[in-house]
Amino acid sequence: MKQLKPITGRLFYYTFLLGGAVLLMFFIRWCSQPGSDPYPRSYVRPGGDTLNIAIEFSPMGVYAADDSLSGFYYDLLNELSKKHNRPIHITGFSRADDMLSLLSDGTLDIVIADIPLTADMKAQYGYTRPLLINRQVLVQLRDTTTNTIPYPTHLSLIGKTVYLPVNSPFKTRLQNLAKEMGGEINIKEHSEYGAEQLIISVALGETPNAVVNSRLAKILQRDYPLLDASIELSLNQFQSWLFNPKDTLLRDSIDAWLDDFKASKKYQVLTEKYF
Repeated sequence: MKQLKPITGRLFYYTFLLGGAVLLMFFIRWCSQPGSDPYPRSYVRPGGDTLNIAIEFSPMGVYAADDSLSGFYYDLLNELSKKHNRPIHITGFSRADDMLSLLSDGTLDIVIADIPLTADMKAQYGYTRPLLINRQVLVQLRDTTTNTIPYPTHLSLIGKTVYLPVNSPFKTRLQNLAKEMGGEINIKEHSEYGAEQLIISVALGETPNAVVNSRLAKILQRDYPLLDASIELSLNQFQSWLFNPKDTLLRDSIDAWLDDFKASKKYQVLTEKYF
């Protein structure tokens, strides 16, 4: 990923808008299997045996790199598509809640996002077998002079404001953490940014902190070395792909495909590339 220069104010937001437009052009050009639509509100489901998959914009999901699209899940899906001769139709998104309603009504087959495997989510959606283990961390900016961080412990968050993408599944964990510590954490949900954009806004000094998963934070720390993600807010959690709970046949097929691919050398190469 290209490193962004530190920018502030309106220029920061204009840069994100420009980046979104560039990514949209990449999707139109590169995600045609048989096509893609980054705006799912007008989504038309393709016919035949095409899998309709929504992937979150992020280095874990899909992102623009040079003149192509990349991302751990994006590359993994393309490998599965080629191996099993199953066409895929990819939709990129920033907010998972927009996609979950399309999953529930059968418009989408699979949603791939930064969503931990919790009891609440399992009660509403079907899951593949876990692909990765992750945990929630607090991302904040390390002081360049003192090399210290604003929130050195969990207790530092009592009475403070913590930032999340809107409708983040991490909200419940923060509420429970506050109860465990006998205090209150003010939770502010950002209505415009997904997890990746929120981390970058922390790196640029626009947002004081963000709660995200540790794998995504580690990837972005390569570009922004002053980011700190040492404060862990949860134990290890499994991450899977989401399905409509009624579509057990598709879930079983994807589970078998993933089990087979995870035992291959290509999967090892893929994980070494991103992790």
